[in-house]
Amino acid sequence: MTTREQYALDLLAFGDWPMSAEKVLGIVAWGLAEGSDALNNPLDTTEPAPGATNYNQDGVKNYPSLQVGLEAVYATLHNGRYAPILACLADPSGSSAMALAAAVGRTPWGTGNFSAAVERVRADPPLYYAQEVAGSGSTPAPAPVPPPAPAPPQIEEDDVDVIESSDGKAYLRLGGRLVYIPDPPDLQALIDAGHKPVPLSAALVAAILAP
Repeated sequence: MTTREQYALDLLAFGDWPMSAEKVLGIVAWGLAEGSDALNNPLDTTEPAPGATNYNQDGVKNYPSLQVGLEAVYATLHNGRYAPILACLADPSGSSAMALAAAVGRTPWGTGNFSAAVERVRADPPLYYAQEVAGSGSTPAPAPVPPPAPAPPQIEEDDVDVIESSDGKAYLRLGGRLVYIPDPPDLQALIDAGHKPVPLSAALVAAILAP
């Protein structure tokens, strides 16, 4: 199990950034603000990597190991768009957690300024430092599929093949259902072929035309 605290320490070590208690607190709060269950990816980067799979529809990745996840975050931070974050992490004086939160908020990283999460972690570090960050790696459940539309009513007219309504429209009996023929062939030709025309009652017409 990898805790939030251990992940923060591992990330600082991987990037060869100076360690400080405030940076650890800031990275813990960053992951908390993301609230992710992505595997080995608490900061929710979308960086491609060997063996990675999509965690969600935004392209956030599950990574096959913590090492691959750290490499992905490091690559993302060095893609030219996250200079404020790098400056905080590289600060030898130990930039504050609030400074890191503000720096993330000045970049395209989706977390935004997570100063509220910093305050939560600062109020109870043992609680948040001990939380597991590996996550389940599961994709959020998709929206429920609506139930299928009810089947049209079955019309039992076993002796009817083709029927004609009072307005001259023709219907074909198919598998126990009556199907409207928008441009039917000559009705007399169907009768000559042995099909039996019968008048439709108002109830039967309503059943045929029901949505």
